[in-house]
Amino acid sequence: MFLLPLSATAQPYRNVTLGSALTANNASSTCLSPSGEFAFGFQKIIPGGYLLAIWFNKIPERTIVWSANRDNLIQEGSKVQLFADGKFELSDRGQRIWAATLSRVGVAYGTLVIFNQSGYIFLIAENGSLLNFVASNATSTSQFYQRAILEYDGVLRHYVYPRSAYSEGGRAMAWSIIDFIPSNICMSIRQRTGGGACGFNSF
Repeated sequence: MFLLPLSATAQPYRNVTLGSALTANNASSTCLSPSGEFAFGFQKIIPGGYLLAIWFNKIPERTIVWSANRDNLIQEGSKVQLFADGKFELSDRGQRIWAATLSRVGVAYGTLVIFNQSGYIFLIAENGSLLNFVASNATSTSQFYQRAILEYDGVLRHYVYPRSAYSEGGRAMAWSIIDFIPSNICMSIRQRTGGGACGFNSF
């Protein structure tokens, strides 16, 4: 999870035209989604270092949900440009850092992980049939922002954040876990030899 500075100002929603670009600088270098709930653009992470990202725009933490150059901050003056031929590229001093590529929708083994608007997370086969519910503890998307993260310890966690202080459940205005899988990764991944997921001295 990234927590971003609050100094960036997003521009109102507008259509992005072919040939347009955003530049990493101290001025407004972001664009809003139609709902205003997400923003896309550059965030200054350290002095002189920028990240091209998408983040939740209506919560104080400005939590990032995607970034193009997470491990490679770019300098002021870098650009992301939508070219006339449809290419979408991030460049730093003329060097291409990242580019969007078109690929067939889907993942290995012919299955998809779906996180739908009702807050359910499930697996479906390539033919559309339901394989398994990963997380079925749904919450209202009209009441909560939601995110699912496969984290460093191998656990998939489902987080929610109230859209307002009056959201149902009385949750604090912060990200909190509503569900996770597996419930005990130390017991779910075990080996005949070695320490499994949690090591020899885990309990």
